[in-house]
Amino acid sequence: MGQVSTLVGLGFAMGLIEQSEMSINGMTDVFYYRPTFDSLVKPFHHDRWLDLPTHRAEQAGALLAIKDGRAALDELKAHI
Repeated sequence: MGQVSTLVGLGFAMGLIEQSEMSINGMTDVFYYRPTFDSLVKPFHHDRWLDLPTHRAEQAGALLAIKDGRAALDELKAHI
């Protein structure tokens, strides 16, 4: 059950699902639902990447700014 609760918690934190308490015949429970029809279709954390060269340059720049990232890029370059 731990993996299911983690997955539901992640979906809730990402805004992909909402929760609501409902009472039926005296029993109260939490129900989960999609807040909008297309909530599972669009990306939750970034716009669609239409300008890939710019995004790649930003990511490479971030890696070059970190010592371990720079070492990983140097090792990759050595194998090309």
